[in-house]
Amino acid sequence: MAQALVSKGATPSAAAAWAVATAAPQALAAVPAFAFCEIFRALHPLAMGFGAGAMMTVVFGEMLPEAARDAGADAAAAFATLATACFEGFRMTLDWASHAPDKASLLLAALAWSAAAGAATAVGGAVVFVAPRPTPAAEGGLLGFAGGVMLALALLDIALPAVADRGAGAGGPAVAGLSFAAGVGAVRALAAFLSGFDETALLGGGGGGGSAGGDEELGGGAASPKAGARAPSTARRAALVTLALAAHNAPEGLAVGVAAAHGDGRRAFSMALAIGLHNVPEGVAVATSVYLASRSRSRAFVAAACTGAVEPAAAVLSAALLSPFLEPAVLEASLLLVAGVMVAVSLGELAPAALRASRRGAFAGALGGWLVMRAGLAAVATLDGGRYE
Repeated sequence: MAQALVSKGATPSAAAAWAVATAAPQALAAVPAFAFCEIFRALHPLAMGFGAGAMMTVVFGEMLPEAARDAGADAAAAFATLATACFEGFRMTLDWASHAPDKASLLLAALAWSAAAGAATAVGGAVVFVAPRPTPAAEGGLLGFAGGVMLALALLDIALPAVADRGAGAGGPAVAGLSFAAGVGAVRALAAFLSGFDETALLGGGGGGGSAGGDEELGGGAASPKAGARAPSTARRAALVTLALAAHNAPEGLAVGVAAAHGDGRRAFSMALAIGLHNVPEGVAVATSVYLASRSRSRAFVAAACTGAVEPAAAVLSAALLSPFLEPAVLEASLLLVAGVMVAVSLGELAPAALRASRRGAFAGALGGWLVMRAGLAAVATLDGGRYE
């Protein structure tokens, strides 16, 4: 409703007011219908038919023809099909939940806990809205912080515990070593693949141009003289950081989903809390990397939030379908693969770029990122008695 009114020239506040006003009759009609349900029962088919006819008239007589004129028939058909599929999926989900309430409650618990943990990434990403315009020293510090966070997370939380138990959790030292090496190799292959894309493609089509909402021009600040020459590698680095931490969130979401699927609410809660605590600095790492590449605060925040959204998606998938197949060894091996990814990105991409920008800033930022993540992991160990797997 609001989007349609804004496209017709209405102000956002007026569109929002009309959207709220059109929803008011639902509440007004719901109260007497609930109080006198037997009286209103006979009117239910008539009301449903009237509503369906009104909506079909608006959709086929107004909205679809206008969408086809403004955006083209192909785009209108594509989005209409997508919306229909989403609504049908929602309807099927409600139908399934009504026939399997116990399973639905477990799935809802997995979604709730993992969404709360994933939202912490967006909290960390919000730091870009108060970040100053980057100077070379600040750029080195921000890149160093991102590298320190990733390195501490990969080594302290995943790799070193695996070394201590000789890879037993992943199925043996050979599987653990191969998983870690596969992560390193995946980064090198992905970096080579991304080098074939230009900056605009890697940054989502907007380049580094500024816009409203606190975004800046790419050329602004002290780092601008070489910005054009460094932009493609900077964009590639931001893409690698984002993909690496998104990949790290996937097995975490799977673990929360497995705990929820087995009805272990306390375990799911403690895991979500532990994940959320160290997702905050992860969000900072993603947002600062994307911000330095795009000079867009809003784009950096969205990128951080999207990496967190991987968690509830993975949790729902594991709770609904994969929990019988996700043995602890599989989750441990996947975490070791992600650890290899993060070590390769932090040492192969972030550290050299931070040192080029400012050696002092790079060391200070890396130490700060390491200590922040170390403190977060210590808090997790205190709350949960060890690693959350």
